Amino acid sequence: MQIKTIVALLIIVFTSIAHAREFPPAPGQRYDVGGYNMHIFCKGEGSPTVIIDAGLGDDSSDWFEIQDESAKITRTCVYDRPGYGWSDIGPRPRSSLVISHELEVLLKKAHIEGPYVLVGHSFGGYNMRIFAANHPDKISGLLLVDASHENQYEKLNIKLPQNLAKQRNTIILPKQSDQLLTDKAVILQERAYNAARA
Repeated sequence: MQIKTIVALLIIVFTSIAHAREFPPAPGQRYDVGGYNMHIFCKGEGSPTVIIDAGLGDDSSDWFEIQDESAKITRTCVYDRPGYGWSDIGPRPRSSLVISHELEVLLKKAHIEGPYVLVGHSFGGYNMRIFAANHPDKISGLLLVDASHENQYEKLNIKLPQNLAKQRNTIILPKQSDQLLTDKAVILQERAYNAARA
């Protein structure tokens, strides 16, 4: 039994190493935001600066084509939340409040000043709404693209299984327990990292 476990772990480690080599270099810059690095990539010139936050499971590269078009008009930045794209994994527990603060630190470290037009896609809509609420003087616009909402299940009359109903806002609202996991990508990346360290 131990041999099978060791073989499985070796496969995970070597697969992780192989994929790590295939990952292209970061197109933007990475900044330390408190013991871990976050990636931001800006193009174009002008004001206000457009800041794009991708949906759950997506990273900045999903918005490169939109960024190219927007950058013809004004400065446009895409960034990767911790655990996505070229950003390191961030601390737990994760919440949109935490993500909003991380974005604030990232923008300061990268010397990207407002005013901002915030674009939040799907899950990114939560984060950008919180950022806008916390920094109204720096915001000149907020664009929500198919954005999620904390009450969407009730409003759309979606019935979740009891165990999921309690967890649905875990990543949005700070909770006392950090036992609940967040994103699929973060979980997989952590599993590969932990397997490599074993």
